[in-house]
Amino acid sequence: MKRTAMLAALLLAATACGTADNEEADSPQSIGNNDNNGAEEAPEDPEENEPEENEENNEEAMEGEADMGDLHLQADADEQDGEINVTLTLTNNGDSDAALDFRSGQKYDVKIYDSSGTKVYDYSEDMMFTQALETVELGAGESISYEVRASVNGEGPYQIEAAVTAAELNGEAMSEGELSTETDA
Repeated sequence: MKRTAMLAALLLAATACGTADNEEADSPQSIGNNDNNGAEEAPEDPEENEPEENEENNEEAMEGEADMGDLHLQADADEQDGEINVTLTLTNNGDSDAALDFRSGQKYDVKIYDSSGTKVYDYSEDMMFTQALETVELGAGESISYEVRASVNGEGPYQIEAAVTAAELNGEAMSEGELSTETDA
């Protein structure tokens, strides 16, 4: 009995290692309040800064918007006093429900670059996400929104890359960046 209790305590302690600095709640209201002011250079290849787009479905999408089948992603951003507020809205414009399967607690990602192309904010860089499989059902005509508030250093205007990080849509694999868009602030 003592051995079992000791083993359980050891496993609990090992599981918690490395989480002391990252104890933010993973909810749409609190996500993105990570003050990541460390600047990091963007990749030199300008095409690496652009998310991959599903060309068939994004032909008519405007800046800050992306379409994938019946799903529509819109990113809106505004800057005030060194803080950028980004709102991602995913809408199911179809007649049937959409099932988005995620492989972790991360539902979206946001990266912000200043006017010189330097990355000034990366939502997922200093975050830790649960390794739990989760399915988010989005009914016909329904929307879900996520908000990110980022403190930034650097000169605007800012280029924002935003993506929903689902691995599958209705049981079919999605490629990384397949549901992503760019906008300015």
